[in-house]
Amino acid sequence: GYGLGTSEPNSGYGAPQPASGEIFEDFLETEVCKLAQVPVVIAVHAPSDLCSSFRDVNAIISKVQDVAWKTYAWSRAMLIEVPENMANSDHPGKKKKSNHSYFN
Repeated sequence: GYGLGTSEPNSGYGAPQPASGEIFEDFLETEVCKLAQVPVVIAVHAPSDLCSSFRDVNAIISKVQDVAWKTYAWSRAMLIEVPENMANSDHPGKKKKSNHSYFN
């Protein structure tokens, strides 16, 4: 799925701060905390991704872990990092590298 807002101060899509950061924090509190009810939450993301924020994904996983811990939920959340050399694996010949082509 997709989240709302971003914590990135200089996102590539021009999200205005601090409004976008406040939207992201609200998203963490109102929606992401519900993921602690899911037994396993896995996020796969490349730190070098230029299209979506690795920092935001890390914050989402951290929030799920925190809520699961505080509520004694049987939930495990983990972030799997895609190495930079695999971040364009869906389109290896593409000239412009966004490091966002690792879904398949």
